[in-house]
Amino acid sequence: MRLVHCRICNVRVHRELSLDFAPGLTLIGGANETGKSTLLEALHRVLFLKATASGAVVDALHSRTHPGAPTVELTFEARGRCWRLHKGFGGSRGRTELHPSKGSPLTGPEAEEMLATLLESDGPLDGRRASAVLDKCWAHLWVVQGQAGHNPLQDRQTYPLEQLIRQLEQRGGAALQSPLDQQVADRIDEQLAATFTNLGKTPRPRKHSPLWRAAQQKELAAQELAATEQLVQEDRAVSQRLSQVRDELEQVGGELDALKRRLPRLRRLQNQCLVQSKELDSLNVRVERLGQDHRSLKELTGAARQHKLEQEQCLEQEQGLAQHLVSARQTQGEHQQQVNHLRERDAYLSHKVDQLQCWKEQRRLQREIAVLQQQQQAQEQLRRGLGRLPPIDLAQVRELRRLEGRQRDCRTRRDAMAATVELLHAQAPQQVQLGEQALVVGQPLQLTRAAELRVGDAVTVRISPGRDQAALAEADQDATQALDEKLQQLGVASVEAADEILRERQGLEQQLKAQLQQADPKRLQRLQEDLAHGETRLRQLAQDVPGQADVAPTGEDPPTTVVLERQLREHQRTSQQVRHRCRQAEAALNTARQAVTTLTAQQAQAQTRSQVLASQQQSCLGQVQKLLATHGTIEALATRATQEKEHQVQAQIRLDQLRRQLQDLIAPEQDAPEVLIPRLERQEAKLENRQQQWLSEEGQLQERRRSISSKDPVTALEKAQAAWAQAQEQWEHQQQLGEALLLLKKRFRQAQADLSNRYTEPLAQAISSYLAPLHPDQQGPVCQMHYSRDAGLQGLQLWRGQNMYDFAQLSGGMREQLGAALRLSMADVLKDRHDHCLPLIFDDAFTNTDPERIPMVSRMLNTAAAHGLQVILLTCDPQAYGSLKAETVHDL
Repeated sequence: MRLVHCRICNVRVHRELSLDFAPGLTLIGGANETGKSTLLEALHRVLFLKATASGAVVDALHSRTHPGAPTVELTFEARGRCWRLHKGFGGSRGRTELHPSKGSPLTGPEAEEMLATLLESDGPLDGRRASAVLDKCWAHLWVVQGQAGHNPLQDRQTYPLEQLIRQLEQRGGAALQSPLDQQVADRIDEQLAATFTNLGKTPRPRKHSPLWRAAQQKELAAQELAATEQLVQEDRAVSQRLSQVRDELEQVGGELDALKRRLPRLRRLQNQCLVQSKELDSLNVRVERLGQDHRSLKELTGAARQHKLEQEQCLEQEQGLAQHLVSARQTQGEHQQQVNHLRERDAYLSHKVDQLQCWKEQRRLQREIAVLQQQQQAQEQLRRGLGRLPPIDLAQVRELRRLEGRQRDCRTRRDAMAATVELLHAQAPQQVQLGEQALVVGQPLQLTRAAELRVGDAVTVRISPGRDQAALAEADQDATQALDEKLQQLGVASVEAADEILRERQGLEQQLKAQLQQADPKRLQRLQEDLAHGETRLRQLAQDVPGQADVAPTGEDPPTTVVLERQLREHQRTSQQVRHRCRQAEAALNTARQAVTTLTAQQAQAQTRSQVLASQQQSCLGQVQKLLATHGTIEALATRATQEKEHQVQAQIRLDQLRRQLQDLIAPEQDAPEVLIPRLERQEAKLENRQQQWLSEEGQLQERRRSISSKDPVTALEKAQAAWAQAQEQWEHQQQLGEALLLLKKRFRQAQADLSNRYTEPLAQAISSYLAPLHPDQQGPVCQMHYSRDAGLQGLQLWRGQNMYDFAQLSGGMREQLGAALRLSMADVLKDRHDHCLPLIFDDAFTNTDPERIPMVSRMLNTAAAHGLQVILLTCDPQAYGSLKAETVHDL
């Protein structure tokens, strides 16, 4: 399989990105946060994630800056054909299209199924499975940023172990085990499975196996032996216990006989005391009831007279409250009318205040609109002023100053190199000539070219200035011409004029900028809309005027602002006064309502009180009539009470005599009869229960002794000991057989592991070939690993000198290099299943590698490309891989 082209849209930072991949090496460079890892993640998701998936794995693809669903299109070669895969990740609306180079396009589940067939995967993942499984798909080929230092063999789920073993077997020419070895292994496993369970941890005998039956027989024999030994011990214990029980029965019988002679006398005296006590209690109750009826009759007669007086007072109070209630309701009605009138007046004044405020706001908006229009006119004048000035900016003025400085420098150099001739003194000045010009005393001349100085006819001197004055003059002329052309181009006379124009333009631009910053482009429109809204509000207020006869209407359109402000203040002040009076009236109304409510409640209470008093009076009269009907007159009731008191005294004397007799009988214990008799009864019942228990236990012990004697426990003990010894011998034999099977399986697995190392050598040699540039001094293989059928490939180690180091013991850079070599080697082994090519992607996979080793890493990747693999390297430092023979280079 080989990647050809990809195009991703709306994936994180990428609005749209199209890339071509070389058949061999592709280098993709870019700074941090340019989307290199996003590219790798998009390619991974389009191959292994359903387009209809949802959840965090799909949300992570969405862009925060580019709207639209993430879309990925990938062109690749597989099974001798070219395929174009298109996925739009839109949740339930996601779509998948797979277009082969020849044939009809596939869509939906059919396309996903064909893609899984091409990738030899278990099928596309949905959102629920993706969070746990997605990162393991092609983890042996594609290195995510930050995971280059992880051991690729650490998790068996991250690489196709079965496919690797199958390819290694094909290269080795034989399987990891022959058919005969397989039969032996199956036979051992079959016998172990028939003998043991839980073979992976602590083996336990399988149910119904010979070892399990021997263990059961041993356990049964041990149980029978223990039971027989227990029977012998029990026979001895029963004899001892039977003697103890008979002694206890004799002692309990004596105590029980003494207790049965004392209890009947105590019960008889106790019953007589209880009967006499009940009779005395009955007399006490009758005496108390007669005295209470006598007192109640007097109290009820007085209460009936008092209730009648209170009822008459309540009737008088009720009539007075009715008159006050009528007066309070009249006052409430008057206050209610006053409140209604004041509320109408307040509504009218509020309407007028709203109308005046609308007029005031309309005047304010008109003034602000006028100010904004004036500001717009001023801005237009500033723009016209800028339009009249030549378009000179700061850069052009700086260019003029540079040209002027250049001209000044040329003239300065020319003047500095010119020769100066000055005649200081001469008797005949007219005879001293410079060329054709006579020198004048005190007037120096500058020479820009060679000239002859003659003093009469006898002396002639040639004077030449320094350097090439012609070149200096030409440079001065060029600088002057350039300055003039620039001034003519800008339309100004001098540099100072250009400066003045620039300052004037900057001043106008600053004024225009200040006004534009202060001005809100939409403020005029908002003010006009507010003005239109205010006019609409005025028309509504004019139509909805509340009726008010006491207030003269205000004009519809105030003539001036002063009048408007004055009317507004007057109406506001009047409105405040009316509201204050309204609040006072409402307070008075509430007070009147409270007074009505209070009077109504008092009237109801008075009526209720009158009814209660009438009811109480009737109840008292009824109780008096009932007592008189029962006892006759009050005098008859007093006579009967005196007779009952005499009977009460006689009953108390008889009860005291019985209690003294009872006390003499219970004198030794010093307890009350109510406590002593139940205690003695409980003691009697307890002794009877103990006696019954001892008798029952005696019978049981006798029966148990007869039962034990019938079994001959001594002979049974000898037989049980012989059976246990035989079961122990049989169990030890079966246990030795099971341990032999476990040892045979262990030795067979070790032999298989030794044989499997021969098939891991091609993979280790391939890794060593890739790591050879990094370890040129190492003789023989650079690394080694092991294989087991249960754990797969494991134990990846690296030779360093004479020592072996585990993967976790290596440095970060060495782990990256060894992991990359292992991935390249696995791809080299698996490529024959995928059209002799597999794509590998490394995302900043060598960040911990020393700069001196980067060229060696490049040689390793070049070797992989030479073997037919496709390598895509993403890095933030592409200059470091100058020795990488990349066929295609992209810069994000």
